[in-house]
Amino acid sequence: MRQLKALPPVPKVMMRLQPMLSDYNTDLNEIANLIRLERALAARVLQVSNSAYVGLGSRARSVEEAINRLGFREVRRIVSVVIGMKIMEKPLPAYGIGARDLWRQSIACAIAAEHLAPNIGEDAGAAYTLGLLHSVGMVVVNAWVAMVSPQTHLIAQGFPDDCTVSERNLLGFTNADTGAEMLRMWDFPDSVVEPIRAQYQPVLASNHAELAHLLLVSRWLRSAVCEATLPATLPEPRSMAVVGVEETTLYDLVPVVRDRLEQASKLLEAA
Repeated sequence: MRQLKALPPVPKVMMRLQPMLSDYNTDLNEIANLIRLERALAARVLQVSNSAYVGLGSRARSVEEAINRLGFREVRRIVSVVIGMKIMEKPLPAYGIGARDLWRQSIACAIAAEHLAPNIGEDAGAAYTLGLLHSVGMVVVNAWVAMVSPQTHLIAQGFPDDCTVSERNLLGFTNADTGAEMLRMWDFPDSVVEPIRAQYQPVLASNHAELAHLLLVSRWLRSAVCEATLPATLPEPRSMAVVGVEETTLYDLVPVVRDRLEQASKLLEAA
């Protein structure tokens, strides 16, 4: 990360919003004042507030009105989506992943994590953020490869390892490590940073181990939905036990996540 000339940009407004959105005692008017400073974020908040999905009748005419309609949790989810879109909007040649595929993988993992969160008593919106940003470290690794060794291609081995074997051979660490460090730089809470760092080995999580297990199971669902065939292996039994899902439940969730992903794709195309 120190060697890179530039990291994916996240506006200062969004960095300031992160701690505010982690505190449910924050005044919504304070949040509105910040959101108005970031054009893309303000537009997204108004768009979601006025969408047919919300179905609240008259259209919101201000950010303040939109936030009051949506509520704290939905605003936090929208902020995470906008951050994710800013980061995940470009292809990753080192991984052989196009921009649309990267977006689909991120959203599918977010939807899966959101769906599973109640099983472990976690906030669904926070879990959505976790899933959305689970592969943010790949953006950093891709940028480094493009600068140092443009001809290098990282090989994906599918769930559960993804490209971590190639990453370790090349760098000595994985996209999970770089992603966690970047999110820490951006002042994301430990409840996001640590599970992302431990997403490939949840048993090594020093904090928020349940969320690391949740993320591993969510990655299985992401792969099941976004890849041509179902993963050859199931998540680790310990992770499935922590999250409270059995094999049949996982398979039943695949069409649920797929349908919600397609709905999200249609909403994006209509925006």
